[in-house]
Amino acid sequence: MKNTVKIGLVLFVLVLALILIPSVSNAAEKSVSDKAGLIDAITNATDGDVITLTDNIVLDQLLSTDKDITINGKFTISADESWTSTSGNQTMITALTGAEVTIEDITLQGGPKYGVQAYDGGKVILDGVTIQNCKYGGVLVNGGIAEIRNLNLGKNGTGANNGVEIGKASGVSNDPKVIMNGTISSTEAENVIYIAQNDSLSTFEVENTQSSTYKLYTTGKQVVVTDSSNNVVFASNESEKEVTISDGEPTEKVILSINMLDTTKTLAINKGSILTEELLKAQLNIDTDKYILDGFYSDKDYNTKFNFENVIDANAAIYVKLSLVEDNNEPTTPTEPTEDNTTDKTEEGEKDETPKTGVSNYIVIAGLVVVASIATVVILNKKNN
Repeated sequence: MKNTVKIGLVLFVLVLALILIPSVSNAAEKSVSDKAGLIDAITNATDGDVITLTDNIVLDQLLSTDKDITINGKFTISADESWTSTSGNQTMITALTGAEVTIEDITLQGGPKYGVQAYDGGKVILDGVTIQNCKYGGVLVNGGIAEIRNLNLGKNGTGANNGVEIGKASGVSNDPKVIMNGTISSTEAENVIYIAQNDSLSTFEVENTQSSTYKLYTTGKQVVVTDSSNNVVFASNESEKEVTISDGEPTEKVILSINMLDTTKTLAINKGSILTEELLKAQLNIDTDKYILDGFYSDKDYNTKFNFENVIDANAAIYVKLSLVEDNNEPTTPTEPTEDNTTDKTEEGEKDETPKTGVSNYIVIAGLVVVASIATVVILNKKNN
């Protein structure tokens, strides 16, 4: 009986091992250096594959997958000049439904549409990725999920810039979602985050990880990106139709624009906040040697003082009035010295040609008197002899 149990356990372990071995061994690390190698690696990928670029690659077709894969390597994937079609999906790399595609340390450039797409539940993770010169936009979140860890955007889009586009095409089942888990930068200020206007988008979600340096917040019909000091770095366009934007924050944000001299500082603050002068002063860097703070106003002409008792429940602007410090102790312009009869130039190595005055003169006169007296005595002695 005991032997039967042992044999059964051994057989169970063997069967379990046979089941698990294929799923583990199928995942592979693949190095690719050309277009053919990259197409083959992605087309025939299995979950867990790591595809490493060892050279720059030029593509003339889109690449898509429904597998969980990683593409990395500090090289560039460029679109061939012959790749000009914009019919259907012409994104360079697309994560299809069920996929999780992680792209690390890669530059994507020149795509006929977008650089990366998260499609209908598919997820892309962008870490150390640069996307530039794509004709429609940088990242398309088309009913999928885009997690931004470190994304650098150049100019994308023909005409207006289009960085990360949040949309939902006809026939897509899932709503889009953007997760901020690090930083995002852009050479352009316009539409770094863009809410699509002409598709089926009616709701989307933004989320921040606890450790994220930058944050995504909703402000009415907009989404804003803030840095670690809560300064608004980028603001999306306003949705022209009713689009529900949700996030994990308990309180919706509003944008506060602080205008001082020729600069504007924008902050994302909790809707319903009450501001204080101390809070505003802490956000400003006033050169107190040059300027005096005269107060905070609600209009650029400084006619109406800002009311700090009001609740901020919508985007608001504050104007900082400064005046120049009047310096009454400015030093006079030094004049060149002029020669006069009182200037002693002996210290400059020049000949002293001016008569002595004061104590010096008395010493000279006394010396002359002594010399004259001695001379007189000598002359008298000679006569007497």
